[in-house]
Amino acid sequence: MSASPEQPGGTVSEPVAQLLGLIQLSRRAREAASPQALAFVMVNESLQVMRYRQAAFWQVDTSVAGISRVAAVSGLPEPNPNAPYIHWLARLFRAASGRPGQEAIAALSPADVPELAVEWSDWLPAHALWVPLKRGDAPAAGYLLFAADRPWTPHDMAIAAEICVY
Repeated sequence: MSASPEQPGGTVSEPVAQLLGLIQLSRRAREAASPQALAFVMVNESLQVMRYRQAAFWQVDTSVAGISRVAAVSGLPEPNPNAPYIHWLARLFRAASGRPGQEAIAALSPADVPELAVEWSDWLPAHALWVPLKRGDAPAAGYLLFAADRPWTPHDMAIAAEICVY
């Protein structure tokens, strides 16, 4: 007889709940009707599978205009482009997207962006996770930044690898 993923009381175990959340998040990402909807889903609904305090999404504009921007921030229906936090995040995304290895999932800390290190603790917890968001083999459509009070684990990196391809 195999063990059931259900615990007493009909609840599922944390790993099963996380897997179900990952499936739901992937479905919602694929169904997003616009880049803005995708950004909102990724920074708000990813909380069901990732533990973080803050999340933000940098939308890369590959058109002729080439204007990339902070498209979504967790907990807000729409970021205010004039808010100091959004300005600082834009500086962080510009700096981080210009570093080597930007197309790989990686832990990001103030030491990785020395020009912003002094201000980092004013805006974010100490540990960030850089996650390029891609569709297949195409270049990144944008970058997710998850910020937490604790270091990122290999398990977190594995979950991020699953959510970064939609």
